[in-house]
Amino acid sequence: MTQSLTKQEKLVLAGLLVCCIGVASFITNFQIISKTTTVVENVINYKMGKATEEISTYSLDGREIDRTIVKPEEEGFIAKTARKISQALGLKKDSKKTAAAKKAQDAKKAQAAQAKKMPKGDFSKPVQQVSAQKQAPVAKNETEVQTQNFNNGGGYVAPTETPNQATQPTEETKKVKKTLEQIRTEFMANPTREAMMALVSSYKKDEVNAADFYQLQSELLESENDTLVGHALYALRLTPSNESFSMMAQYQPAAKVAYQTYIEEALLSYNQSSQINVLGSVIRSGDKVVVMKALRVIEAGINSIKNGTVSQLVDGRGRRETTFAGFSLQNYLSLLPVITQALAASQDNELTASLESLKNLITDIKDSNTAVAAN
Repeated sequence: MTQSLTKQEKLVLAGLLVCCIGVASFITNFQIISKTTTVVENVINYKMGKATEEISTYSLDGREIDRTIVKPEEEGFIAKTARKISQALGLKKDSKKTAAAKKAQDAKKAQAAQAKKMPKGDFSKPVQQVSAQKQAPVAKNETEVQTQNFNNGGGYVAPTETPNQATQPTEETKKVKKTLEQIRTEFMANPTREAMMALVSSYKKDEVNAADFYQLQSELLESENDTLVGHALYALRLTPSNESFSMMAQYQPAAKVAYQTYIEEALLSYNQSSQINVLGSVIRSGDKVVVMKALRVIEAGINSIKNGTVSQLVDGRGRRETTFAGFSLQNYLSLLPVITQALAASQDNELTASLESLKNLITDIKDSNTAVAAN
């Protein structure tokens, strides 16, 4: 006996069948995916590989550079094609450079075409024509001189001296010495060591009178400013002379203790061979203070040379020089006539005694030299 299903029951059975089929399909696909993942994990190695040997793939094979220089007039089909393609692609160039290059190219082409028409040799280059306006005109005076030469049988006639050449100042007329007021104003505007050195340089160049130079030093020595006094002593030391020695010798008794050693070193430096004659001139001056100081300086120089201690006689600027090159006992023999003359004219007992003592000291040098010569 068969039972017939209703339409509603058929729909329910169909739905259950579809659900069963879907569940079975999901289970089957999940198993396949899990198996595939396991296989892939077993195949892939996640460790970083290391090269077992050095491999260099850098090579210039097939990269040779074509160094052939193609001149503009020899541009071939390929170069022309490349240039046209570059222009078609929109490669922009500087308009000024392009115009200049085009002009140079046209000039070379014109020059090459002209060279082909001309004969070979040195004439291959075109001759540059000089316009008549650029040529220097012949001077009128030069033409007159040449005419005179021909008229005088070839003899040379010197051109007339121009007024500018006749009135040009000479070196002597250019040298204008500064006045005392000028040098005083310039120095006092900037009373430094460098300014005094510049003044000394001007004096040695004869741009400043000796009278004005020493007048300024005398004014500075009378100043109550120690800095100005120091500048004056520095200038006197840089200019060894009868005046410089006399001014320092007269100033030394009244000088401060700070300047006593400086003045003494400056005066003792006159024992050098180049300044012995200054000491003779000082002795002739007749000033007792100055003459007595010169006699003490000479006596100290002779004793130092005999004892071999000439370092105290060297100027402070050449303190390292300790040789006898600048000192000699023979130099003092030239002072013997001067001392003898001063001794005869002296009426001062102290001065006479000092002159007599120094005369005997120099006479001993003369006698010792005579004895050595006799042996």
